[in-house]
Amino acid sequence: GGGTVSPQVQNLLADAQQAYQQATTDLAAGLLGAYQNDITRMENDLQTIRQLTGNSGTTSPSSTTTTAPTKNGKTTTPTTSGKSSTSTTVKPKTTTPSTAPA
Repeated sequence: GGGTVSPQVQNLLADAQQAYQQATTDLAAGLLGAYQNDITRMENDLQTIRQLTGNSGTTSPSSTTTTAPTKNGKTTTPTTSGKSSTSTTVKPKTTTPSTAPA
């Protein structure tokens, strides 16, 4: 590497570092929603840096996997266990007289 870094990239790196520090604070406090926001902010900063520098693989953290719950704090598990086949309501066939309105 080497070379100079633009002020915009320096600002993004500083913000990413700040977001990371805030993320560790929020995680320690059990604030998973805030932690997820901090990690997302850091990832967005790093993505912008990658776009600005024309590089797809530099300055990425060794692990960007988060242990926070999925989007909006809700885990995505389908809740079909409580429903049985009774949800498909089959109407009994009624013999309608031929004079019934169409």
